Amino acid sequence: MTKERKQVIRYSLSFKQRVIREMEEEGLTKVEVSRKYGIKGMRTVHNWICKFGKNNLLNKSIRIETMEEKDRIKQLQDEIKKLKVALADSLLAQRSLEVVIQEASKEYKTDLKKSFGEPPFEKLKEKIDVKRLCDFFEVSRQAYYKGVKQRERQAIGRELIIELVQQIRGNNKKMGGKKLYNLLQADIHGIDASMGRDKFFDLLRQRGLLVERCRKYAVTTQSQHWFRVYTNKLQGFILSARHQAWVCDITYIRIKKGFVYLFLITDAYSRKIIGWQLSNHLGLEGALQSLGMAIKQCPATKGLIHHSDRGFQYCSGEYVGRLKAKGIEISMAENWQLL
Repeated sequence: MTKERKQVIRYSLSFKQRVIREMEEEGLTKVEVSRKYGIKGMRTVHNWICKFGKNNLLNKSIRIETMEEKDRIKQLQDEIKKLKVALADSLLAQRSLEVVIQEASKEYKTDLKKSFGEPPFEKLKEKIDVKRLCDFFEVSRQAYYKGVKQRERQAIGRELIIELVQQIRGNNKKMGGKKLYNLLQADIHGIDASMGRDKFFDLLRQRGLLVERCRKYAVTTQSQHWFRVYTNKLQGFILSARHQAWVCDITYIRIKKGFVYLFLITDAYSRKIIGWQLSNHLGLEGALQSLGMAIKQCPATKGLIHHSDRGFQYCSGEYVGRLKAKGIEISMAENWQLL
């Protein structure tokens, strides 16, 4: 004799939710709703209430999300990840800065936060309140405000000193810093006792009041270049006639507005200047023009020795090419003198 298999009834999700909704809206009991719809088993309706009833926490969290909501949730999750990374970087930077300050303080035997606090303090106080800044730089608010007043007094003192300097410069525009300091030393110390000569010079430099010194010489030889240099062929050479060797040089002449440069070519035997050019710069043109003048005065240039220093003008490709085209031998040395 075989046992009959129990028939299992499958209810759809929509049916379960409709039954629970009717119970909540009409106030039906589990027995009444079971009889109405022929639901077998009192436990069945009870389980539906646990799953889909209003008081069920699980049911409250279940909702259907649209694609727009899903995209927004993903966007928010990505932003949260970025913020976490930025926060971690910020904490790392802050910690690294604190370590650097600690190590530097040990190295230089000073409290860098306090000694270096003024410049960043003034820039940050517009965004961060003074109390937090004082806590970070480890200074009291009383000390901070005392420093502010002291800096204000120093700024006023500097303006007074500048005014004294300008009064003297009104009558003597070229008076140098040393003379100014010696003349105003008593007044300067009366205004700011801590200002010595170095601080006074720094103040003049900041305001552009230092008198520029005139150069006493001009540099005419620039031997740091990539052109080829040649050996000295005049070493031990005995001169017996004109146009055997030329010696080149550049000298400077001071004028009111600075310097001009005189390119010279001298015959080593007769000491006669056979080529020259005055120029306001050290470019190649002056050297080439003086060379052209010298070549015009020479009856035969083949075998003639052209001696110069190792300046870039005489080592340049164009100048050397013109010498070789005329059959002139090239000689160079760092220092030379007429024989």
